[in-house]
Amino acid sequence: HHCSTTPTPKSDTLFRKPGEKETVPAFFSAAPPLTWAERLKQAQALTVQKKRLEALTKLVQEALGPGFYVRDKTALLSTDRNNCDYYHARSPDGMNVNFDANEQDEAKTYYCNDGDGKLSAHVVLGMKALHPMSPAYTAMMNQHQQMLAKGMEAKGWLQNKPAPTNSEKLQAYLANFTQFFFDLVSYNLHTCKALIAFKFDGLFVAYPHVTEPEQVAAFKPSRPFTKRRSWGIPAI
Repeated sequence: HHCSTTPTPKSDTLFRKPGEKETVPAFFSAAPPLTWAERLKQAQALTVQKKRLEALTKLVQEALGPGFYVRDKTALLSTDRNNCDYYHARSPDGMNVNFDANEQDEAKTYYCNDGDGKLSAHVVLGMKALHPMSPAYTAMMNQHQQMLAKGMEAKGWLQNKPAPTNSEKLQAYLANFTQFFFDLVSYNLHTCKALIAFKFDGLFVAYPHVTEPEQVAAFKPSRPFTKRRSWGIPAI
């Protein structure tokens, strides 16, 4: 076993004037940057509503990246509104995303009849879309809504209240699983336990409700995840 020692600095006595005190070098260590969980906690703790909403919206924007424009549309609980008029539509490039801190779900999409058989989707992320685990969780919630919304807009207004089919839901959840699985798996070095994002359960909810060929096709891209060990997690 080898120990490393730091040599004692030489005194600068010979270079000091009579009566001058010995200088002690000052060492400054920069504080480590706050984690995502700490930043989220700080934003949630702000007591001034305007500053709180600004901070939360900024975190949502950071999580989604420059490909999206996040608009704070936190409504007063007493607001009587038409969701299709109140929230912003995705727009042709899909960049507009609404953030409503009063929304009870992580995310939802309102489908609106724009006339002439055209449909627009208004994607809304709620407070629960922000998870201390990782900004990737917010990105996953948005991606799921964007995939379904894009598919429904392409179909146009087919009925009074169009809804994504089970097949479309399965494909959206499968895309989330394969893209975000490793980002949303955290490993605790102290307890040696893994925490896996619970929202992947949508994949298993939609799976039984599609045809057998669709089940087989969906299973193939998920198969590699069951064959390898991830951060000490035994393969299934």
